[in-house]
Amino acid sequence: MTISLWTSILVAVVAGLFAAIIAPLVTARVARRTWRWQKRFELKYEIFRGAVGALAAWSADALDPRLQSSKADYKGHVRQVEIRPETAQALGYYNGLVSAFFFPKVATRFDEAARAPISIEKASDTEFDQKRLAFIQAAVQELGLDEN
Repeated sequence: MTISLWTSILVAVVAGLFAAIIAPLVTARVARRTWRWQKRFELKYEIFRGAVGALAAWSADALDPRLQSSKADYKGHVRQVEIRPETAQALGYYNGLVSAFFFPKVATRFDEAARAPISIEKASDTEFDQKRLAFIQAAVQELGLDEN
């Protein structure tokens, strides 16, 4: 009879220690890891959205007849495709962020899309669209948003 009493007390003490000390530590660690993963995902998703927006602005500028008819001349040099300063800034900004937060494959795909030839004279040229799609697919796969 004494053994069962001591066993009961020991089990109660161990259960109390677990409930008071070990469980909160484990729960806090798991919650923190989940929170960090969620914040990292949100940050990368916002970078992805901004990068797609910058590529869309690049495409809109390249296919804008008014903008392309007013190309600036600097010491005899004219850009092949005229873009607004905001578009150039967005492309540079998101190029840096994509390079910093995504794997090199995704960063390379963004850079290739940003450098792909696109112009109003060759509006039917799909190289830009193919490279933009390759960037989007690579980023979606890294973010885990693909259905596979």
